[in-house]
Amino acid sequence: GHGRYQQLLDGNFCVSRNAALLPLLNDREALRNRLEQLRVPLPRHDPEASSCSLAKKAVRAAERIGYPVTVKPGTRNRDEGVSNGLRSAEDVRAAVDRARRHADRVVVESSVDGDCYRFLVANHQVLAVISNGLELPLGQVHESALLLAQRISSQLDVGMLVLDIVTRDISRALEES
Repeated sequence: GHGRYQQLLDGNFCVSRNAALLPLLNDREALRNRLEQLRVPLPRHDPEASSCSLAKKAVRAAERIGYPVTVKPGTRNRDEGVSNGLRSAEDVRAAVDRARRHADRVVVESSVDGDCYRFLVANHQVLAVISNGLELPLGQVHESALLLAQRISSQLDVGMLVLDIVTRDISRALEES
């Protein structure tokens, strides 16, 4: 027909399928809280400084978490303004300045070593895994990563999901790598 079954995709969620997810589309803190409820393994963060507006507060959070850290804008914006592997208070201050160009608040969390694997999930099934612009054969991906992607998709009840998993070795169990 005329778009009756149309699905709106923002890059991560098929938003017309579950309106309850709309607040998660732009708010990193809300997304993190929801993923924590689902018991998804996430980088360490300082709950006392979950969203910082001042560089001084971000530096204190980084020191409590332990270096190296990542600083991100408080709103999701396609990885713009994200700084990884920061190892000093000076680096954090500069990263806060960069991130604040994209949002009023920033998020500080531990850096995770490894490569980023982007999972494309539709109807709770992993369709593809991409790393460094190349699609991986699903047989190279450990079952624990595939099951995590499927579980998150099912529990969020999304039609489509793009999920990034950072790990040293995608062929090993996530608990090990």
